[in-house]
Amino acid sequence: MMVGERPTVEIPRWGGQFGGGEEIEAVDSPVDAYTCDEFRMYEFKVRRCGRARPHDWTDCPYAHPGEKARRRDPRKVGYAGAPCADFRKGGCGKGDACELAHGVFECWLHPDRYRTQPCKDGLACRRRVCFFAHTADQLRLPPPPSPAPLDDLLASLRLLHLHPWLEPPARAHENADDEVYVDWVADLLR
Repeated sequence: MMVGERPTVEIPRWGGQFGGGEEIEAVDSPVDAYTCDEFRMYEFKVRRCGRARPHDWTDCPYAHPGEKARRRDPRKVGYAGAPCADFRKGGCGKGDACELAHGVFECWLHPDRYRTQPCKDGLACRRRVCFFAHTADQLRLPPPPSPAPLDDLLASLRLLHLHPWLEPPARAHENADDEVYVDWVADLLR
């Protein structure tokens, strides 16, 4: 390789299907598709690259074997956008099961963080992949935290010994969406 030349990687075939069984889309899609928020948060360096020929993986938005920028899918692996201290120190023993972000891309492309802050360079930003908003239109509000299931809430209350006698109505255990159960929990929280 010559000085100033970008690295290329020989990409092995990974089969005709990716993950959940959907066909890999053509990798030579228009560049605009790679810059939309949905693609950046859920596909960028998550979906495996389907190219059979060698190419510059730093220009490719898809994941490659051995690439450090690879990300877990935040829709399938419930990790948070906060960085994992063990990963930053050189290795997390939990691996892909870790509930925290591994690396810069997982941290800043996570739906809870991506474009939720303005870019310090604003419209003058020249980064190929920037995690921040350049205009007010690009600024995203992070999604609201999902409410804990009612049973988890009750278990937490019992652990705190706030209401050790709490037991839902017998019929309510059959269906957590049952109106009796929901009303019972609402009464507890009043």
